[in-house]
Parts: sequence; C-alpha cells; structure tokens
Amino acid sequence: MIAASAAGHFVERSITSADLRSFDDIEFWTEGDRPADGTAGRPFFCEVRLGSEAAPIGSAANRWHRYVPLLGPGPPQRVPFALDDLPGPVRSACSEIRITFLDAPARVRFTPPAAVRPQLLADTDAALTGRLDNRLSLRGTPVRALLQADPDQPRPYLLLVNHSIEHALTRVSAGEIRTDFTEGGFAIRSAGVPYDLGYRIEAVADRREDIAVLLEFVLAELGPGATLEVGGTELPVEWPAPWERLADGAGGDLHEQQTSLRISIPVVTRPRAVPRRAVPPHHSIQVEVAHHADT
Repeated sequence: MIAASAAGHFVERSITSADLRSFDDIEFWTEGDRPADGTAGRPFFCEVRLGSEAAPIGSAANRWHRYVPLLGPGPPQRVPFALDDLPGPVRSACSEIRITFLDAPARVRFTPPAAVRPQLLADTDAALTGRLDNRLSLRGTPVRALLQADPDQPRPYLLLVNHSIEHALTRVSAGEIRTDFTEGGFAIRSAGVPYDLGYRIEAVADRREDIAVLLEFVLAELGPGATLEVGGTELPVEWPAPWERLADGAGGDLHEQQTSLRISIPVVTRPRAVPRRAVPPHHSIQVEVAHHADT
C-alpha cells in the first residue's frame, strides 16, 4: 500500500550487472487497485527507471523511463517495456532499478522484473521438456524427455516431437496493444499472431509395462484440463477430438497409436520491439475485409 505521504518517493534496488543487449523487453507482472492510463481522470502513479554504474538513474546520459499502465482491480497483467532506446551503457551492464510513486494513495504490486526475448517454438519446447524431463523414475533411474531421438539414450525415455504448426484462424485478433508510456506518448504493438503447436509425446521403451507407466505419467501431467506455463503465461493443453485425428491422418501406425499421445498448445507470438510510436490523442480503426474470388 502506498500512503498519501509517499507520493514522490521511490524504491531502488541494486542488482548484479546484467547484459540486456540480446533481449527485446524487460517486463513485470503487476496489479493495482485503480486504473492508470495517463488520462486526466486516470493518471499514472508509478514510474520505472533502469541504470548502470556508467549511466546512473537520473543522470544526463540516462533519461530512460516508463510509466506503468494499470487496468485497475483484477488479475495481474503483463507490462512489457521495450529496450531499444535504453542507453548503451545501461543495456550492456544494467545494475539498478527504481520504481517511483508519482501519485498516492494507491495499492500496487510488482513481480521481480524479467528480461525477455520471445521465441515461440523454443519457449514451448523448453516448457514441455521442463515439465516432463527427469520428473519420473523407473527402477531408480530418472526418465529423460528428449526433443529428438538419440540412439545412445538408454531406454525408457520420452520423445517430444513437434509435428505441426497451424495458424489458428479462429483466434486471429486485429487489435493493438499500447505500451512504453512516457510523457511524449506511447508505443503501439500488434496483438500477436496465434498458432496451434501440435506435439506427439512418445513413450520409448522395450517393455509394455514401462510404456504404460510413461503414458500414465504424461496423462497426469498434461491430461485434459491441464495448463502449461510458456514464457510466463499459463496456456491450456488441448487434446484433438477423434474426428480431428482422423481428418489429418494423426495416429500413424498401430504401434505409434499404442505408444504415443498427441496434444496441442495454443500460443501467440509476442509483440516484438521496435514498436510504432504514437502521440496522444491517438485513435485507430480496425477494418477487416473478406476476400472472395470467382474461379
């Protein structure tokens, strides 16, 4: 809780020097008890700044800052800040972070910041591997989860195969996301492109009883109703309907049907830096056009 007397105060922390040059954004998950979008009726009440030993926060060489947008009471929201305009001495060796309370009283909560560079497939691969690798033991030996077959890997193990990438047309969004607020305006990012990533999880073992144990473990972890955390976001694990498996030929031969499970992860590409800049007042109109052609 930020008391009224705390307006203009700040919290500052020193961190181990971090090289952010390979990352697109730094992001928080945050929530507050009142909305803040920079309008007269809903002013921003938190500001974030980054600094380094070579370019401290507030120095002439480092004017980088971002206001924190908030939707008001509700679930935590992801707040990304683009790093494309962060001064070089800070981006290569960031060592301090400051949150200033511009207006009070208010209640606000931040998670620790994370530097991110979204990679759709790599992030999903890592999430699945982390969920299944070395989580089960058979006869005292941990079971590996691999992304590609390895003839030298002792059996039993789980093989994770990304067998399809489908553009999710029913989940297409034409909206925009406003981020990176400063007194000079904000950035506009696309809402991202949705895909369905199909995975086959195969139990590789010599004994049927081992295959059964592996598949039951996968069902317990990723069965209907389960979620998977990918890049900090909980996503539902979807199972294709029987007619969908028949339509796309999924299932392969009888052996594959008996030793593998298929799931789908609905993902969305993250809006990438460098976004478009806009200056208030800004209005946009989204137009969708259906194309028809005679054959």
